[in-house]
Amino acid sequence: MKTLVGNERGGMPKSALVGIIAVLVLVIAAGTIYVLQNGVGGESIKVELFSPTNEVPQTTNFTIVFTRELVGDSLLNVPTTLIPCSFEPKIPGRFEWIARDKVRFYPSVQLAPSTEYRAEVSSKFAAEFGYALRGDRSFSFYTPRFRVVNAVLNYNLTPDSDKRADLAGSVEFNYRVDPMEAMKYISLQYEDGSEIAYEIVTSAVSNYIGIVANNAERGQDEKQIQLRIEKGIAMRRWQSGIT
Repeated sequence: MKTLVGNERGGMPKSALVGIIAVLVLVIAAGTIYVLQNGVGGESIKVELFSPTNEVPQTTNFTIVFTRELVGDSLLNVPTTLIPCSFEPKIPGRFEWIARDKVRFYPSVQLAPSTEYRAEVSSKFAAEFGYALRGDRSFSFYTPRFRVVNAVLNYNLTPDSDKRADLAGSVEFNYRVDPMEAMKYISLQYEDGSEIAYEIVTSAVSNYIGIVANNAERGQDEKQIQLRIEKGIAMRRWQSGIT
């Protein structure tokens, strides 16, 4: 009786078997590298705090606190080349670690007025330290909305007339405006809707606008006068109009 060996048994040659095992090892190794790079199944970190959010002043710094210590003392209080997050719209500035788990961003310019921003913490940044980034990573904030801070309107009575008087008023905004542009959206009206002609006495771009209306009608009864500011008025170098 003949004894079958190798291929004669219907089996696989040893050289082919070794080749398959080598391929499997490569596939497993590649999968391990992919897992490590993407942090799947590995250790993770989260953003414990991003501050400030919501309304922020135009001059401010931003702090990110992580749930793990990421750097040693030698990297504290010096600019870092590893960028933990991006801003939209873009904000020029620098990042510095102020604690082992805390990095701070120092903008080099004032934030734009009346503007909404979004900060996105990078998962690639976490991967540089061998961690996957979990949890919230997108944060929003905005600079104060363009608005009217105060408006005043007064009669300057004329001694020799009880029917007419000069009006003097002012409007204060939280950002600077061009007075000639602002004039298109400001009106003086009697309560019946009829308008009162006026002039802008402010010539330079400013937070304040002064107005005067000479020889306005007073009548026998006290008249209610309204100073109206319509939507659409814009600040100098504005991004969002008045709301």
